[in-house]
Formats: sequence, structure tokens, C-alpha cells
Amino acid sequence: MQSASQASLKVEPIDRLFAIFWLPIAILALIAALPLMARQWLARRQRY
Repeated sequence: MQSASQASLKVEPIDRLFAIFWLPIAILALIAALPLMARQWLARRQRY
């Protein structure tokens, strides 16, 4: 019982490093894409 719970709690260090590495990049990409998306949306709205 105890060994099973320990196995489920253990996270692969590579997975954790992967998440720590990619999360800020994804957030930065989202923030960088927001003004571009807003500009396209405004241009599309003004056209019609």
C-alpha cells in the first residue's frame, strides 16, 4: 500500500524540467501574440 502511493507520487525529473522549461515560454508566446491578434481583429472590424 505504502509503496504504491510512493510510486504514484514520484514524478520523473525530466517531466518536471520539461514543464518548468516550457511553461514560461508558452506564457511569453501568448503575451506576445495578444497584440497581434488584437490588431488583426480591429483591422477586420474596421473593414466591414
